[in-house]
Amino acid sequence: MILWRVQHKKTGHGPYRHWMAEEAPELIHEMIQHHNRDPKCHPSPYNDGITEYADNMRCAFVSEADLREWFKGHLRDLANHGFVMAIVSVPYDNIRFGRIQAAYRDEVATVLHTVPLTKEAS
Repeated sequence: MILWRVQHKKTGHGPYRHWMAEEAPELIHEMIQHHNRDPKCHPSPYNDGITEYADNMRCAFVSEADLREWFKGHLRDLANHGFVMAIVSVPYDNIRFGRIQAAYRDEVATVLHTVPLTKEAS
């Protein structure tokens, strides 16, 4: 199955990983504050229904539109700090689905390609 994910072009880490907070603390702080204002729209994986979430898992979305909605207002800043949209292939049985997002173990996924966050992938 194809999933869409925001990740750093050099490390593959998503924007919520702690290491990024040290590199761009203002960007991450503002985004987290914005997302925390409405936890129904931006729940943690567990609060989204992904109860089997672990540290070796990555979050993604089942559509590009869902990704863009989640990061709405932050895409340009993320792009300016080295983040891209990764189109990822994951075996269906290895995906845990939440209400809004999905999660998978990194070792079972293949990044098919990446595109700038400021461009449409589809």
